[in-house]
Amino acid sequence: MAFTHTPGPWTLGLRVTNGRSGRKSVTVETYPKTINDAPQVIAELVGIDAARANARLMASAPDLLAALETFIHALENNRGMMDCEAVARAAIAKATRA
Repeated sequence: MAFTHTPGPWTLGLRVTNGRSGRKSVTVETYPKTINDAPQVIAELVGIDAARANARLMASAPDLLAALETFIHALENNRGMMDCEAVARAAIAKATRA
């Protein structure tokens, strides 16, 4: 079975909108590759405080996956642990930054 998902990177929406429920929401979006690209909304989270934290975690999902793939590749080849650490720390920072 092929693993398919919207390709990363993903980012936290820079705007707060009135969602379908009429309450404020935060979005997780694709990161535009060029200035002419429009971001694609991956998810809309209702609320503000918890939604921002959840959206940060969701937006970091492609980075966290890449960090784990880098780690497994390094383990299998017994090298590159310094690269793994840098990728993992960057992914964790993206997921947890305020």
